Amino acid sequence: MTKLKSFQSLTLLLLISFLINNHCSGKNKLTIIKTEPPGVDVYDQNRIKLGITPYTVTKIKEREVVYSLEKEGYETKYMGLRKTGTGEISFYGVMLVCDKCKPNMKSEEIIGLTQQDGVIWMQKKSKEFDKRVAVELDKVDLEISPSMAIGRLDGERKSIDSKGIHQQIGYVDSYDETIFYSIKESFFDPWFTSAVTNKVEDFRKPKIRMKVSIKNIFFKLGGRSLPELSGPCTISTEWKIYNLKDKEKPAIVIPIEITCIRTREMTDYIIPLLLEEAAHKFLENDTLYRFMDNLANGTVTVNKGEIIKIKIPALKTTANPAVKDKFKNALQAVVTIEGENSFGSGVIISNDGYIITNYHVIDEEGQVVVQLKEEMKMYATIIKSNPEYDLALIKISAVDLKALRLSDSDEAEVGEEVYAIGTPADTRLGQTLTKGIISGKREIKNIHYIQTDVSINPGNSGGPLINDKGEIVGITTMKIFGKGYEGLGFCIPSNVIIEMLNLKFE
Repeated sequence: MTKLKSFQSLTLLLLISFLINNHCSGKNKLTIIKTEPPGVDVYDQNRIKLGITPYTVTKIKEREVVYSLEKEGYETKYMGLRKTGTGEISFYGVMLVCDKCKPNMKSEEIIGLTQQDGVIWMQKKSKEFDKRVAVELDKVDLEISPSMAIGRLDGERKSIDSKGIHQQIGYVDSYDETIFYSIKESFFDPWFTSAVTNKVEDFRKPKIRMKVSIKNIFFKLGGRSLPELSGPCTISTEWKIYNLKDKEKPAIVIPIEITCIRTREMTDYIIPLLLEEAAHKFLENDTLYRFMDNLANGTVTVNKGEIIKIKIPALKTTANPAVKDKFKNALQAVVTIEGENSFGSGVIISNDGYIITNYHVIDEEGQVVVQLKEEMKMYATIIKSNPEYDLALIKISAVDLKALRLSDSDEAEVGEEVYAIGTPADTRLGQTLTKGIISGKREIKNIHYIQTDVSINPGNSGGPLINDKGEIVGITTMKIFGKGYEGLGFCIPSNVIIEMLNLKFE
C-alpha cells in the first residue's frame, strides 16, 4: 500500500511538472486575442459572433481564417489567424501594440517580445465636428545619425546608410504622405508646406503648422522579403505644433512612443507603419481638437489691430424706397479699386472716405487707385488689413461722399433677397448690379460666410452684398473655390468685418 501511494504521488508530481514546463516553455497551443479597449465583438468570416475580447482561440478548422473585430464607436479591424505545422495558432496581417513595453525603448529590451505580449489597438471613429482645422505639414524630420543602429534584419545590423535599407524602412517622402493621410481621416485639413505658396490667398492658408520628428527607432525582424518581416519594433516621435506667427518656438510638443509587434503578410514599409500607429495615438487625445481650433482662432484674433473709429454715414434709409431711387445711393458708394497687377471692387462706409475691400484686391507694396463714378480716380492709403480674413480698410482724402451703413448680418435670413454691386470682368463695367438670395450661412476653415446665388464674377471681389434697405450685409469674396463650392458665391458677413478690422462706428 505504501509503494502504491508513493507511485501515485510520483505520478502526480510528474504530471504537474509536465504542465508547468509545457506552459513556461511557450508550447501552449492557446492563442488569446486581446484588444484595447477590451470587450470587442469577434466575428468569423461567416459573420458568426464567436465571443468578446479577450477571446481565447483553441483551434481553427481551416489553415487560415480572417476574423473581424467590431465595437461601437471604433473602426472595424481585420486580423488573420494561421495554424502552423506544430498546431500553434499565430496572427498575421495585423500590427500588435505593446503598451506595457512602452518604457522599454532600448533595443535589447524589446527582443524577447512575442505575439502574446501584444494587443490589437482599436482606433476610435473620428468625431463629427462642424469645421475642420487647416494645418501646414512640414517634412518629417529623421533625427537619427546615418551610422547609428536602427535595427536588425535576420540578425544583421542595419543603419540609415545601410545598402538597400530603404526597401524595408521606406523613403522619406512616404513618411510625409503617411502623416498627411493619417490625420486627413480626422478633423484636420492638411496642406503640404510646398503647396502653401504666395498664390494661395492668405485667408485660405493654414494658421498652424505641424512638424513630426522621429527621435529613435529600433526593430528586430526576421524574414527575407517585406511581407515576411515579423517581430518587435519601436519608434519614438515628437509632434510639434506651431502658431505660424511664431515659427521658431512650438506652442506645444507632444511625445508619442509606440512599441509594436509586426506580424507576417504586412506589405507596408517599417517606418510608415509605425508612423501610422503613432498618428492614431496622437489623434486619440480628446482635447486635441479644441486646442487646435483655439490655436487657429487665436492666430486670427491677434491680427485685429487697434480700434479704428469711423463716423456713421449721414444717410437715412427707408424700408420701401421708390424703385428708381432704390439703389441710386448704393451704386454711388461702390468703387473700383486698381492695383498694379489687378483690380476689384470696394464700398465706401463713411462720408469722409473710408473704404472696405478684400485684402487680395490691394497691393500693399504698390499704389492703390480708387476709381469713383464718372471716371474720377484718387490714390488711397492702406489703413489696415487682415489677410487671414481677406479684409482691408483703405481711405481716400475726400468729403461728402455717398456711403453705405453696415447692417447686423446676424439678422440676415436664408431666403432673403440680396444684391451684389461691383466691377465684374472689366473696369469699364463698374457699379454692375445683380440680384439673388441668401442661400445659407457657412463656416469654412474657421471663418463664417454668407452663401449666395447672386451672379458674381472676378472683379466683384471686395464689393458689397446689400439688403433691401441698401445696407451692407457682407463683402463679396471670389476666391473660395474647391470641391463642393464650385460656382457658389461667398461673402464675409458685416459683423465679421467690424470685428476683424476692429471698427467702431460713432
